[in-house]
Amino acid sequence: MRRRTKSSLNADELDKFFRATGSIPKEIMPAFLEAVGAVVLAWGTLEIALHLIVVTAYDDGGGKCMGEEFPRALKRKTSFLRKACKKLPSVVLFADEIISLAREIDDLSDRRNEVIHSIVTGFDNVTERIDFTSLDANKDGHLIKVSRYSVLEMNQLSLECARLGGVVAQFHDRFHDGVMAQTEANNSSGAITS
Repeated sequence: MRRRTKSSLNADELDKFFRATGSIPKEIMPAFLEAVGAVVLAWGTLEIALHLIVVTAYDDGGGKCMGEEFPRALKRKTSFLRKACKKLPSVVLFADEIISLAREIDDLSDRRNEVIHSIVTGFDNVTERIDFTSLDANKDGHLIKVSRYSVLEMNQLSLECARLGGVVAQFHDRFHDGVMAQTEANNSSGAITS
């Protein structure tokens, strides 16, 4: 469950924001830490696999010719891949899958960030949901963003990250082989690639 609260970030709000940390009951803490750790580890697999797809598109698929620096941040990687799907012949062949994976990665990234880039500011004893609070900004100003997850929901998130990481890794293998085969065919026919 997610909730956004607009704020001018006055001193009282910020003071409350930082003093509320550490409200998880001791008996829940081991399961909480395990769930957060599982999200972190599962996400690492997904992000490395995504990086390899970007390397293939950039280095082997002609992405260097798009005039962009190699994307480092996740949103820039998925954005680069969307653009590559329109501009690079060796990537266009995989466009439907890439666009679908990029959308799924971006969605999962938002949920993962709600846990990883926040501080704990509350615990609901009835629902056993933990409040994760972060600071965000948009064109209208700064926001205090509160997201709520139970340990079970965080475990489900880690399973989604692990599942998608496996899908992305398997896709990378096919993508790399396809891009390399097309590059080899273009080189042997004398076609100009990148």
